[in-house]
Amino acid sequence: MHLIDHIAANIPLLKGSDTLEVADELLLENKISNLAYVDLDNNVWLINENSIENFDIETTISDILQKPWPALLAEDMGLFDALNLFIRADTDALPLVASNGKYLGLILKSDLLKIFLNGLSLDKNGAIIEIKGKDTEFSIAEISRIIEQEHAHILSLFLFQDGDSLEKSLIIKLDTPQISYIIVSLERFGYEVLSYYSTEQVSNLEKDRYELLMKYLNI
Repeated sequence: MHLIDHIAANIPLLKGSDTLEVADELLLENKISNLAYVDLDNNVWLINENSIENFDIETTISDILQKPWPALLAEDMGLFDALNLFIRADTDALPLVASNGKYLGLILKSDLLKIFLNGLSLDKNGAIIEIKGKDTEFSIAEISRIIEQEHAHILSLFLFQDGDSLEKSLIIKLDTPQISYIIVSLERFGYEVLSYYSTEQVSNLEKDRYELLMKYLNI
């Protein structure tokens, strides 16, 4: 994935001669919290309601500038690094710059989230399983082997951490809705299945029979 391919179209670039009234109108018109301004030295500023609220509406953009925007997306940045920067910057739009510092355009967080969600293959048939644990308790290789032994395959997976908690969740999208045996197998190997979703109901009877079979085989 290349960030430059996902620059927001039709988002205007502010000019230094634009008044704050113009900037405010453009923010409302484009339903966005930030617009970019670039000076002759390729320094990038983000203009938002907070940065203009204490000035007269006839003041120009060039008259309120203090320091360039520090959080910039690099052209070669990956999807997860870009999303992480969005989270730390707490904004819905960030400037994308080339390796030489040249401004390329604005990237919208909503567009990157769509790319991320599409990568999870959530729109494809199958099931989703959420496993609870800590980093040291997850073995992706072992989990993959367990799932493949039950004739299923992982379409995507995502490691999710809730704030500063040590506990994490591994969310797995599978290519099959039939997950009764998979759940039992994961639990048998010590993985805690926190939740699951499937287009087919997971039968407790199937799970019970499978557990009895596993116990028999282990004798």
